[in-house]
Amino acid sequence: MVSIYFVSTYKPILCGIADYLKFLLSGVPKEKWKIISFNLKKFQDSLGRLTCEKKESPKQAWYGITNRRAPSLNEILKGIKNFQKKDEKYLLWFQHTFGIWKNLRGFARLLRELNGLKIKKNVSFHTIHFQSGQTPWGMEKREYNLLKYIFPWVDAVTVFSRGSYLAIKKAFPQHINKTHILRHGIHYFPRTIKMSKDTAKRKVYQFLIEKSNLEEEKKSELKKENIFLDPKILIIGNAGFITPTKNTEKLFLMRKRLQKAFPQRKVVALYIGTPREKSKKELNYSQKLKKMHDGKNIFFLETWLPEEFLTLFQKALDINFYWPKKCTQSGILAHMLGTGSLIAGRDMEGSGEMLKEAGQIVDKDFGKLILKIKKVISSQNLLKEIEKKTLKYAKKYSWGNQALKHYKLAERIISS
Repeated sequence: MVSIYFVSTYKPILCGIADYLKFLLSGVPKEKWKIISFNLKKFQDSLGRLTCEKKESPKQAWYGITNRRAPSLNEILKGIKNFQKKDEKYLLWFQHTFGIWKNLRGFARLLRELNGLKIKKNVSFHTIHFQSGQTPWGMEKREYNLLKYIFPWVDAVTVFSRGSYLAIKKAFPQHINKTHILRHGIHYFPRTIKMSKDTAKRKVYQFLIEKSNLEEEKKSELKKENIFLDPKILIIGNAGFITPTKNTEKLFLMRKRLQKAFPQRKVVALYIGTPREKSKKELNYSQKLKKMHDGKNIFFLETWLPEEFLTLFQKALDINFYWPKKCTQSGILAHMLGTGSLIAGRDMEGSGEMLKEAGQIVDKDFGKLILKIKKVISSQNLLKEIEKKTLKYAKKYSWGNQALKHYKLAERIISS
């Protein structure tokens, strides 16, 4: 039996990759996976944040990596030793973003040192571009440089999209046999799918008023404007981390444009989220969005949405809006698609590829996207058609199916 030792952030670290791994492994027998993760205090000290989730059992997770810029070979080996059983075949599987692994050369050095010990390893790249203007192949320069450094020292790399795969093929044709597409896993929420939009709106409203830590002023505004309970109001929104890369101000701009397209209805923009890190950049961005909140047409609510209410919120929205600055991958899209809800998104990079394949409405142009939204919102038949295609996609790339593909690839790498 092949085991995978994932090297990554993991719960209770507040991080999209930690969530990704948690969902991927949720249905996998525990004897088939282990986690080598970061020392929680050191991670917090470098501006990281923790959720209130419990640490994973010591039998499953080792929180011992102390330096994200210069990861130590000895620490990785200690993590392996903590888990490895006699004659066990295992693959070391890194989850990579530049937000987690802060230093390109430090990460490459670690892989080179592991290669010297004949340890089989794979890297999942969560953020490889294929439409960037920085290189002829569509990748960013730092992505190209990192791949150039690490390809000789790894047994395989995986990416989420065909666009990323083709960019690597153009830039590194000699290493294409090491490169594999493993699509991002998608949720599937049967109870939420069956629920009416009105019921979802009512439940979200009750949570925000009765159980959230919103300021009383914001709760009063929600009660006064009645945005969740008035059937005439059209709500466009999103939720997640509050960070400049999310481009949340575009949501508020889209509301203004949609109001002109639907003069007979009140259109409200709503964003719910929390900062991911304690950095000055993210705190300043949060302050900027707070100033755009008017409590009538634009709502910016800084609070944590538990996963159950995140999916209900996505179901409650008439339009889930997605227009970030970077579109390489998205955990929030994986949630949206699992509710079967309508998404209006940016046709860019891997997220655009995902939305198109799932049958959602996308465009590169803001104005043209508005026309598509207006057409779909005005037709129940089109809404049902989109939901049907989306749920078919969600089942095809369910977390369970994607986890199985991970282990099939791991077995191939180990036996090669």
